[in-house]
Amino acid sequence: MTDPNAPPVNLPYVLRLALVSTSRSDYGHIKPLFDAAKKDLRFWPTLLTAANHTARGSGIAHLEDCSYGCSGVASEEVNLYLQGLKTDVVVVQGDRTELLGVVEPVVRRGLVLAHCGGGELTAGSTDDRVRDAITALAHLHYPGTKQATDRLVTRSGLGVPPWRVLCVGEIGLDEIWNYRPYTGAMDYVDETMVLFVINPVTVGTDTWSGAMPEPGKPDPFKSHDDGSTETKALVQMVVDYVQSLVEGKGGFALLSEANGDRGGDYINATFKNLAEAYPVVCRYMGGSHTPTLEQFREIVHRCGLVVGNSSMCLIEVPVLGKPVILVGTRQQGRPVPNGVGVLDVCAATPGFIKERIGRGQFCGDVNKGLVRDTTYGDGHACEKILDHIYKNWNNIGIRGRA
Repeated sequence: MTDPNAPPVNLPYVLRLALVSTSRSDYGHIKPLFDAAKKDLRFWPTLLTAANHTARGSGIAHLEDCSYGCSGVASEEVNLYLQGLKTDVVVVQGDRTELLGVVEPVVRRGLVLAHCGGGELTAGSTDDRVRDAITALAHLHYPGTKQATDRLVTRSGLGVPPWRVLCVGEIGLDEIWNYRPYTGAMDYVDETMVLFVINPVTVGTDTWSGAMPEPGKPDPFKSHDDGSTETKALVQMVVDYVQSLVEGKGGFALLSEANGDRGGDYINATFKNLAEAYPVVCRYMGGSHTPTLEQFREIVHRCGLVVGNSSMCLIEVPVLGKPVILVGTRQQGRPVPNGVGVLDVCAATPGFIKERIGRGQFCGDVNKGLVRDTTYGDGHACEKILDHIYKNWNNIGIRGRA
């Protein structure tokens, strides 16, 4: 596990970075930062993958430049890798539950923890609790929006010193702002197609009637569920659209694999069955058919409309200049860029979706030089993060290299 290569010694101090990715959702953010650090002589970076990447049938197909891979998220295994790598700073991104098994040994070893993407709010998932827990453990913070920065510094209740926080934008947009079309064969995607990116809703919503509880009377909370009701409604929305394609003429649905949250297996099984039953009108992009990161971006760029509840509907898709409909409650709390349509699940009927394909001026097109929305950054997050880490990591007041 010990890195056999010594870092360059032509600088006063070469900082050893361990950048950790546990799932598809954070890989598109961690990978650009890893690539930028490899080109920066101040750093000796390592890309460490764990959890969903190594689970059978999950994660990203064809991981490039992975330095080490853990078989899971056991904290002792991560601890051994960090010890062997003599790490100074560990960088994690986002809010995935699997990250908790990564940050625990980082704290135990007294290493500096840098967290990207903190301060966000997502009402329809358990991510808020994980994200805020990592915020409490991290030393350096790199939120993606001004609202998230404000929450970290003034509203989190955690007393994060402002010098430890830098608003940088979303890392995943760095490559998209400088997007170049994928050169491989992607002829099966065109502007008549709709890409569905659906993830499970893991937090239900209590609806209050306005009355106070009274002994012997029904609870004033009209309903409560764990989010599965909305998840099922989202899946039914996709099923209805696919069936409308079978009954009509033209059109095609691309069904992206859901993440590993509770309910993800249900979504993936339904989508896979749909693709097997109706191969002429839909295609499931999961398991062995999971596209690479570059391929997925090109699919987004070429399709006519993106529909879903993933954060990419707010962050990446608008910068690629595609029409997008955000459905449901999963992303409630996050800023909505100009031009992003927001709908209740019940309003996303097959007829409405078909009407929106290829329509509307949504934040500009990267290949036409139009004005693009900068709600989630301007494409320079990586350089800002690396500069801030190098200038501030040794001011944290904890012991250094493991």
